[in-house]
Amino acid sequence: GEGYGICVSPYTHTSKGYATTSEHDQDRMAIRLVRKVTDHLDILTRVETHYLDDEVDFGVVAYGGNARPALAAVNMAREAGIRCAMLRPIIVWPFPDEPVYKMAGRVKKILVPELNRDGQLSREVARAARGQAEVYFLGSGGVEPHLPSAVLAEIKRVSGVK
Repeated sequence: GEGYGICVSPYTHTSKGYATTSEHDQDRMAIRLVRKVTDHLDILTRVETHYLDDEVDFGVVAYGGNARPALAAVNMAREAGIRCAMLRPIIVWPFPDEPVYKMAGRVKKILVPELNRDGQLSREVARAARGQAEVYFLGSGGVEPHLPSAVLAEIKRVSGVK
């Protein structure tokens, strides 16, 4: 905007806007900032789902660049007779714990294709699933999203379909 000067700093501030190193003030402000998110999960958590209203045995959770190829693979899996659904987190923080938990309660296994080698999203999916479904990670070291055929091959492998 115009007409206002603002101070931007990496320091914790008091409720009046002054920088502070007081542990008490830092703790209060950190709690306030976290609650701004956690108290509004109902409006901040956003996901897109496909086929979760159907009878399903297998789930895919995909985010970002892997979402479209994963959805194509889910559609191909359904054409092959695999009762598959998909959940796409639109944002990952706050993480959509409740939607993932609900999906995990409806499926036996969940595949998480990711563009990394250490399973960042799959660990969050496993945490949110709370043991209701087995979570499988499909990683990639490249910058290109997985091809739908590669995701489908992994869906078939993990679900035991030939």
